[in-house]
Amino acid sequence: MSFEGTEVKSSGQLGRGVFALRDFKKGDTVIRGVVEKVIESRGEHTFTIHGVHVVLGGPACLVNHSCDPNCMHVFNEAGVFDFVARRDIVAGEQVTHDTSAYEYEVDHFSQKCLCGSGNCRGEVKGWKDLTKEERKSIREYTIPFLQHISDVEVLADDSYMDSRDRSS
Repeated sequence: MSFEGTEVKSSGQLGRGVFALRDFKKGDTVIRGVVEKVIESRGEHTFTIHGVHVVLGGPACLVNHSCDPNCMHVFNEAGVFDFVARRDIVAGEQVTHDTSAYEYEVDHFSQKCLCGSGNCRGEVKGWKDLTKEERKSIREYTIPFLQHISDVEVLADDSYMDSRDRSS
């Protein structure tokens, strides 16, 4: 399967992945985000956009996570995010993104990270589970909504959930 300069093929232990068929320069749109369908709950190949769980069309749902991604998420005029090159990507390279940069919480697939990057966090986390240092290190490519969630709000939310769980 190919889609405007990318193809889906085996990615070893990660299953299928998306690979560049040509070179992309920093700032190029690698994959255009288009909503294929809206669903009720999260799944392994879904995205949460504006609080709604969606499946993106084309190869977008098969872009694998990396703690050192070559793509970031940039919202397009339709309100869906495109995968935009954070740095130059060469033909044959796997297209990757950082789940922590667009998901507040990750609970819908195995959290063990297999990216193998030099700065691998060891597990795929949502924004809420990152340390202050980890948040700071990815802020430049995190979607705006998450950038504005302060650590105080996250800690308050976690404390509320913990106390609610204990009272049940």
